[in-house]
Amino acid sequence: MDSIETRRLLLRPFEEDDGPALHGVVGNDPDMTWDHSVRSVEKVSRTVIERMSHFAEHGFGVWAVIEKVANTMVGQTGLQRLPKTEHVELVTYTAKRAWRLGYAHEACRASLRYGFEILGLGEIWAVVRKENSAGRGIVRKLGFQFVRDDVIYDANVEVSRLSKPLYQIDASEFYRVFPARTKRHIT
Repeated sequence: MDSIETRRLLLRPFEEDDGPALHGVVGNDPDMTWDHSVRSVEKVSRTVIERMSHFAEHGFGVWAVIEKVANTMVGQTGLQRLPKTEHVELVTYTAKRAWRLGYAHEACRASLRYGFEILGLGEIWAVVRKENSAGRGIVRKLGFQFVRDDVIYDANVEVSRLSKPLYQIDASEFYRVFPARTKRHIT
């Protein structure tokens, strides 16, 4: 299982004890959860286990996003199988305290590059709630093309995709990929 380093971020596989840190990022704020509910630390910890299982089963997944200077978790971003399909989707959640700092875009660019260049994917999909204008903006800025409105994950969403021929490498966005190492303590 690989980790990715960008200029400001470390994207690394989740580990079992990441539940409380992820809860602080997305679980305790209804604006940050898919269904707009507050989640318990236990439920978020189960999500961490699900993220780890996806990595083990597929060899890729959603990473914990760590801001390198402060060594704090600021979100989760990566690739996962879109349920009931053969498609791979881009997933990102960024803590409110890190909004408008470009972290989501930076982490998504690295995830796309990983998907197209390392995994050899031909396309990557995005599923964004209709009311999430910031998420839809990120998807468009990354070059995704609108496909359809749909109901997925029990929500009204916009479905978009980015095919490899339309993918534009951002050469200024340096990153490196390396095998995951022992986790550093994060706050």
